[in-house]
Amino acid sequence: MTIARIREGWNRFFHEPIPATTMGLFRILYGSMLLTYAAMVWSDFPVWYGARGVLPFERAVHMYGGHGFSVFHWLPHTDGVTMTVFQIFVVAAFCVTIGFQTRIASVVAFVGLASMHHRNTLILHSGDAFFHHLRPPCAYTLAAQSCSSNTHIQSRQWH
Repeated sequence: MTIARIREGWNRFFHEPIPATTMGLFRILYGSMLLTYAAMVWSDFPVWYGARGVLPFERAVHMYGGHGFSVFHWLPHTDGVTMTVFQIFVVAAFCVTIGFQTRIASVVAFVGLASMHHRNTLILHSGDAFFHHLRPPCAYTLAAQSCSSNTHIQSRQWH
């Protein structure tokens, strides 16, 4: 194996065009999984994440040492703010699913899901662990796909 073959394989894997249907299907599947997660959490959201819920924010910070990225560290600890963050996550997940502003929506969905997972780790299960490991590559892939498809469309229009 030579450096030239490694470079060629790298370029083929990361930069070779792929059909848009593959990325579209991936985006729809990931967005559908985010919406399914939101639907499962919606009915008991105040119980799990609310200020008077099972694990209030102040206790969660002391219990886990405040580790983990969460927008809840910088926002007021009220039920209204918590529900607003969740609603923003749901809108972002829907936008990922339909392909509207995918780059921004995938980053917002990533931040929302990470914030909820780090807000109350007592309720996490294997499906959440799956999301925990899936969300960084998905957010990056969808953002990069959105960027490359926009560049491709623009270059087509100008040439």
